[in-house]
Amino acid sequence: CAFVPYEAASGGSMLCCAADELTIGELGNLTSFDPMVEYDNQRVSCYAIVRAVESIEENYGEMTPEELPNPWRQMADKLDPVVYDEMNTLNFTATVCAMRLLQKSGYSKEKAWKISFRLTRNFYTHEFPLFSKDAEDLGFNVKTDPDIMSLYGQLVSFRLKDRFPRHAIDHIFPESPTEAAGATGATP
Repeated sequence: CAFVPYEAASGGSMLCCAADELTIGELGNLTSFDPMVEYDNQRVSCYAIVRAVESIEENYGEMTPEELPNPWRQMADKLDPVVYDEMNTLNFTATVCAMRLLQKSGYSKEKAWKISFRLTRNFYTHEFPLFSKDAEDLGFNVKTDPDIMSLYGQLVSFRLKDRFPRHAIDHIFPESPTEAAGATGATP
């Protein structure tokens, strides 16, 4: 079970895919984890580039760039096919990684694909909060327990009161004693 008292953004949402169940607090939320990259001196979602190309294809079919109306023509003129391919590959890689984690957590292949696809290929901004009901609608197994979340929230507040990290991973529990031994180099 993963506890999300506040925000599990981006990589935190990816980590939630490794849990068979999510307990999300009243203010807790996930976000999409579409890869963000530097492009033309700004941070953009890989999927934004993919979505732009898909939009041109959907709206203008087989037209050449010269036949496109503005601003689509300007966009097509700026498009580098190598950059587009890299963005598409990065986005697909994030989808596959999430799908594998979800399957290891007990989700069916179909459900894992649906959840991971919707977290990497959507129309939300990277920071858009997906609350408990949204996570449930995506297909996550969501549990609501205000008492546990209150206690967990107190623990997190206590642990972070002197530190202000953007991302904090406190404990990692290996799947088996063999994996634990492999991580430390010891034999079980």
